[in-house]
Amino acid sequence: MLGLNVAPRAGPMWENEAFIDLFLDGYNLYKRHSISKGFAKDAASVFAPALQAAHDEWEDSLKQLGQQKKEAIESLTHVVQDFHDLCRCLPSRSKSEQQCLEFVHGIITRIKALPVGGHIMAPGGWADTTEDFALIFIIERVTTDRLTLAVCNSGPDGLSYHPIKADLLNAANMKYKMSLVFEDVPDARLCDSTFWFLVSRMHVWPAETHNAKMLYEMLLPGLNQRTLAATQALNIEADLPSTGWSVPPQGGDPSFIYCMMEACELILARRGFTQQERDTWALIIRWQVCRELNLVRRVFCPLSFSLSSLSFFFLSPARAHFGSPALPPPFPPSRLLTLSVSAPV
Repeated sequence: MLGLNVAPRAGPMWENEAFIDLFLDGYNLYKRHSISKGFAKDAASVFAPALQAAHDEWEDSLKQLGQQKKEAIESLTHVVQDFHDLCRCLPSRSKSEQQCLEFVHGIITRIKALPVGGHIMAPGGWADTTEDFALIFIIERVTTDRLTLAVCNSGPDGLSYHPIKADLLNAANMKYKMSLVFEDVPDARLCDSTFWFLVSRMHVWPAETHNAKMLYEMLLPGLNQRTLAATQALNIEADLPSTGWSVPPQGGDPSFIYCMMEACELILARRGFTQQERDTWALIIRWQVCRELNLVRRVFCPLSFSLSSLSFFFLSPARAHFGSPALPPPFPPSRLLTLSVSAPV
């Protein structure tokens, strides 16, 4: 058992914002996520135990992916734990030079210690005088002197800088690449405290000028010495390992669970997971979250069934439990898989 050091949230699971965001997106009134105090707390209390259980209880199924990909999922658990540790010392709106220095030092220390093929997640965002906004940076070491930085953003702020397309046959809303990948970044640039101080200053010292434009147009393009348009074009190409096109959460992702799922799926994509394998992983995570609510035992009598059976659970019993026939499905039917994997209960 890997063990994630995240305290469980008190109270019923169905009152947890992360659970509502994950399964009932759009059910509540729109609410922005924030990088202020308590950042990602609800998402951590739901996502971390499910991630641990997905490794521990589905170990036999994960072995079918091969040893290398099984190890990738194990390492992902540690990456998420490290992200939570960084979030605990997040100095947002503190206006403290010392706290900002310690936060920046923590990120740089982690980057320098990254092995080739390793990843870290770091919180980021910006704050003006009234509101603030959060996103996730993913740093990957490609070689000893080259890195890749990705910006995972579940919107709405800043998504206009990500690739966008219309897919009227499969979605009523516009689809985005919620992860924007900046490749070929010299190690010296991301190990320089200047960049991380400028990025952290955007949420440590609130100001009206701190916004998506400053991050995407002024700070990020200098990392790989390419224009933002060139980076956007590269992210549209199919051969770039990244997540696919998706519709941003309609409820605003206030718990930040969608952004965390996006970040983890991006890491898996960079580690060679196919779209189907990532969909399977995401389905297992959702399944484990449902087990915590104990809905599964009340809905199903058989103690063993295939993952394809979960389509019925996700598309009907959850709706009935919450008493709303108009709730949208948690993900499009096209993402429901028909793999014959025995499900532990």
